[in-house]
Amino acid sequence: MDYNYKNFAYSLVATAPSPADSGTSLVVTAGTGTKFPTVPFYATVWPAGEMPSTTNAEIVLVTLVSTDTFTITREQESTSARTIVVGDQIANTITADTLNEIKDVPHLMQSDSTDQSIADINSAQVITFNTDVHHHGIERTSSSRFTITDKAGSYLIAFSGVAVGATSKEIDMWLRVNDDDVAGSNTIYFFKTTGVGGIVAVTFIQHFNVGDYFEFWTWGDSTACKWDAIAAGVSPTRPACPSIIITANFVSGD
Repeated sequence: MDYNYKNFAYSLVATAPSPADSGTSLVVTAGTGTKFPTVPFYATVWPAGEMPSTTNAEIVLVTLVSTDTFTITREQESTSARTIVVGDQIANTITADTLNEIKDVPHLMQSDSTDQSIADINSAQVITFNTDVHHHGIERTSSSRFTITDKAGSYLIAFSGVAVGATSKEIDMWLRVNDDDVAGSNTIYFFKTTGVGGIVAVTFIQHFNVGDYFEFWTWGDSTACKWDAIAAGVSPTRPACPSIIITANFVSGD
């Protein structure tokens, strides 16, 4: 879940929760509810005249604001419930979990080291991958399928493939999400010369919810068309070129 923040969101407790150490509603100073961001947001509550510390402060999650009344979930981020009293300070604060989420961004890089030829010009086929270069928050749940496991939002997906085919033939590639083709996602590469390869490179911005999955599909109008892997070179030594490389990176929690 994405949490919200607002500069100088600070007030005092005007009405304490009841019971003070477990109640889930409090009221801030009249007219100051508007200083706080839209829910959900984290807030820290601590005594007047003191600085917040592990011994005197509690982090709460504010889930509803009605004018100056906050509905809260207590004891967030391993903090202990405190006896909240009238006059306590409350502020929308950046917490450790917030910063950890920023550095813990979902990402993925996969490739395939084999040729993938068009098998049947009458049917589309799924593109497969055999090398997990790196991933976090996006799992490869089969040789072709990638599932969002950590965070909903917009992802930047990049595809790069080495295409080889026959003169005047074509090879297509598109994105499929949850078994449905993404409208307008097809890229078509037309071959000018038989056996001469070209790079097909395309990017997508796609919104995903946790549990959504995506695949890449392909089709060609000739079985001479393929995604072509190239072996490592010598003189000078140089690495192999996968037939296909993809990356996916979380870019926004919209």
